[in-house]
Amino acid sequence: MTVKELSKVSYGNSDMNIVYIKENDKWVPYIAVDNNYNGNCLVVRKNVLKNLPYCSDDEGTSYYPESYIDSFLNSEFLNVFSDIFVNSIVQSQIEVTSKESLGICGKNTEKICRKVFILSYTEAGGDLSSTNLTEGRKVTYFADKEARIATDDNNVPSSWWLRTPNTWYNNVVCGVNSEGVIGIGGIRESEDGYTNGVRPAFCLSPHTAIKKIDGKYYLYEFDEG
Repeated sequence: MTVKELSKVSYGNSDMNIVYIKENDKWVPYIAVDNNYNGNCLVVRKNVLKNLPYCSDDEGTSYYPESYIDSFLNSEFLNVFSDIFVNSIVQSQIEVTSKESLGICGKNTEKICRKVFILSYTEAGGDLSSTNLTEGRKVTYFADKEARIATDDNNVPSSWWLRTPNTWYNNVVCGVNSEGVIGIGGIRESEDGYTNGVRPAFCLSPHTAIKKIDGKYYLYEFDEG
């Protein structure tokens, strides 16, 4: 079976779309949510990784390519995988809101390339908005808010970041709360708790083989032991 075939199983039902990928010495569940994300298969970590501020710099903005999360995902986070698996992750072109659009309700977006990223407001099922710009296309899996509900590794309900800023401001970004509802909030860690969890997303070749063992699917091809 391939990861593309798994992603066709049952949109909106993570129990049917899960593939286990090895992080360090632990097999971790990821959800195959889309089988045609720029021609590849999009997988999203089922459980929220951990809480992080969107931006760790007091002078920073909600421009995703300058965010702490973008830096973290494409450096420190990648170290949890084997080198051979990192090399197999497809470099994806994703759409983001341009920096010059922030704070003026601008309408410009741009394309960037990343190995790992977080979903956009649009991809997570956000409704059409004049200040949360369209970045990419809706991912069918997240059409219902129930599909957006996530927990951390200890099964505690958790909110999680999206990469889309609200262009009315230059320091506000979208996220999903613990009930699966999309909203907006600040970007920095503070007494008000402007931190959310992170759900890493990345693309694999649709031909990536997975192996069924005891009713679960595992990505063994890139396991170095």
